[in-house]
Amino acid sequence: MSGDHLSNEVSVGAELTPTGVTAKAKSRAISALDRLVGAGIDRLTAPLESSTAKIRAQGEADRKLIAALSEKKINLLGQDQDFSAAAFANDIKTSVRRQVNKDGVAAAALQDLRDQPPNSESTASGPETLDPDFLNRFERYAEDATSDQLRERWGRVLATEIRKPGTFSMKVMRAVDEIDAPTAALFESLCANRFDKYLIGCLTGEIKTIEKIKLVSAGLIAEPGLTGHNLRFREVRLGVEEMWCLSDSNGGFGFPKNTTIPSYPNQFEAPLVTQDNGVPAVPIYILTDVGVAISTILPDTSSDVLRRYCETLSKFCQAPIYEFQAIPGALLPIRVHKV
Repeated sequence: MSGDHLSNEVSVGAELTPTGVTAKAKSRAISALDRLVGAGIDRLTAPLESSTAKIRAQGEADRKLIAALSEKKINLLGQDQDFSAAAFANDIKTSVRRQVNKDGVAAAALQDLRDQPPNSESTASGPETLDPDFLNRFERYAEDATSDQLRERWGRVLATEIRKPGTFSMKVMRAVDEIDAPTAALFESLCANRFDKYLIGCLTGEIKTIEKIKLVSAGLIAEPGLTGHNLRFREVRLGVEEMWCLSDSNGGFGFPKNTTIPSYPNQFEAPLVTQDNGVPAVPIYILTDVGVAISTILPDTSSDVLRRYCETLSKFCQAPIYEFQAIPGALLPIRVHKV
């Protein structure tokens, strides 16, 4: 590895310290970024808006270096100068292009870490460096990230892996590499309605058949089949009241078991609620393991999605809906949506 690792550690460490990044996450970030950019890591510690200009300036300097090195090597070879010049220049240009791409990915990863610092809970138990097999494969993908869109995508992947090592297997990285831009944009828009590994049907609306085929083919959602999938509510007790509840680790909502909710208000393409063997359920699309992993590079909207679904149900529910906050061992009512 080229460059002064200690200097790189100081540069990136200083950049991440104000965000409150844990020691292990910082160590993973330093080693990963050092692997990608080596001695050029100082380019990433400037404000992001100047990073692109610096990379372009470096590219111009590299082009001048290509010309100088080509001439020197031609003199050493001494024969077939035209062929030697072309071969050597192409080799250097390829190396420069790959490094510019890696610089862009590294800059995007660092910006993502600035925007969403790893928290101590999710990073304390992880290793101090990322898995070498992951880094070997990731570096190849980063080298081929020729557009800003791809560099941002792979930058998010690296930042997510730094936050939670093991999220991106070889299989998931292949899926990230192979997904086309329209399918990626569609998946990102649908994930605005993601709760855990589910997409709430009444919020996403009915996904068009051709779009479902693309998402299933890309390995992002499970084949819904003819009948689709449902997520069942679970039974909870609030005081003396028995309720049906939908929640995650942060909270959720519930309504009394004797509540009647219309399944199909006219303005919705998918049912608000349905019955699954006598238990209320919400129609959903299910993300695959690959889809779940890729969704982690997007903002986590689970709590907001549950709140929006709760507010939607409250407009048609014939009884109060209770919004909960999760506390150790229980759900604490924090808001009541009345009829």
